[in-house]
Amino acid sequence: MQSLMGETTAVAHGGNPQDRTASPRPRCIAAPCSLLPISTVKPNFVRLLMNS
Repeated sequence: MQSLMGETTAVAHGGNPQDRTASPRPRCIAAPCSLLPISTVKPNFVRLLMNS
């Protein structure tokens, strides 16, 4: 069975409505702070790290 938009979903297939594999994946992935450019870090925080 297809939904009104013509898509087949996990629920339409009789699957688990909580099944995340049936939903589209997010386009962005969170990156750890170590991968961010240093300009995005507040200067006071950098000074605090340098003094410790």
